[in-house]
Amino acid sequence: MVKNVFNQFVKIFGEKNVSGEQQTSYGASIDLVLKQDNDYIFYEFKTSGSLREIIRDALSQLIEYSYYPSNKNAKN
Repeated sequence: MVKNVFNQFVKIFGEKNVSGEQQTSYGASIDLVLKQDNDYIFYEFKTSGSLREIIRDALSQLIEYSYYPSNKNAKN
């Protein structure tokens, strides 16, 4: 699933603006990062568990990425 979205994003936004499995400075790994101008949009993919668990897991990760001190925070 991530690979398919990655490939579609590369076609749309260009290879230099898309990154998969991006490591953060604090030890986390972001599934997919899209760079648009000076903003970064982070994507998390979850495939197991109930819909409720998937939303909670992905949303909590995205919130952490948005507010953790870093040079490349997610766009809020």
